Amino acid sequence: MVLGAAPSMLEALGCEGTADGAWCVGVAIAAVVLVTTAPTIAFRRRRGRWAVVAGAVVVLWMAATGAGARLIVPGVVLSLLVLVAWRWRARARRRRRAVEVAARVRECCESLSGELAAGLPPGPALEAPLAVWAPWRQVTAAHRVGGSVPDALRQLASAHPGAGDLRQVAAAWELTQHAGAALAESLAVVAGDIAEKQVTRALVRTELASARSTARLVVVLPVLTLAVGSGNGNPVGWLLGSPGGWLCLAAGGGLAVAGLGWIEAIATAVERESG
Repeated sequence: MVLGAAPSMLEALGCEGTADGAWCVGVAIAAVVLVTTAPTIAFRRRRGRWAVVAGAVVVLWMAATGAGARLIVPGVVLSLLVLVAWRWRARARRRRRAVEVAARVRECCESLSGELAAGLPPGPALEAPLAVWAPWRQVTAAHRVGGSVPDALRQLASAHPGAGDLRQVAAAWELTQHAGAALAESLAVVAGDIAEKQVTRALVRTELASARSTARLVVVLPVLTLAVGSGNGNPVGWLLGSPGGWLCLAAGGGLAVAGLGWIEAIATAVERESG
């Protein structure tokens, strides 16, 4: 039904059978895909900059040649929405990387405590986590040159988002140095605590995923409604071809961004409290 309505949408915009027709279809498909997948797919910043440059060139070419002039204002609005989507994508990618780093940190702690429990001295035991997480070499290097292992652990925690649990490992290491507690036992307790916290975080992320998916669906529904309703009347032509439609498009896009931003802010706050 949506595909059958596409010709009438293009005809309403006056771009059926022209290059503008392909442009209209491309913008519509890109808008739906970007809004739907914004919180789950991430582009590199360099790609984002090139996309902005390419979009600006297209808009300037359209303005200079008069091709698709009626679509310049909607194109600008959609471009702003795309920029916001890219920012959310980058944030989602950082969240996924932090989750992966946290998992590696837990494995490093379990490996280190296991080697110490098996009777290895701290030096050789610190080499074992290298097979799990490459940045761990910063800790082993500090130990080889006689530096402070807790300080190296804290630096590693600050340099890598998601590695904050290493501060607990640093505290346990300092405790054994100053209080004479057994290092293997202390790290075993820390590894168990880290594992429990990561289970809680995973549960929170699972619960928040449904809220994020619902918010994205609510944003996409108006676009699909326009596509379906274009067979009766000319809602798309009015929305993209009149000042009143442009105002509604801008207001709707702004409200959609504000709604998604609100959901993301609440979800981020919950994730922070669970950590």
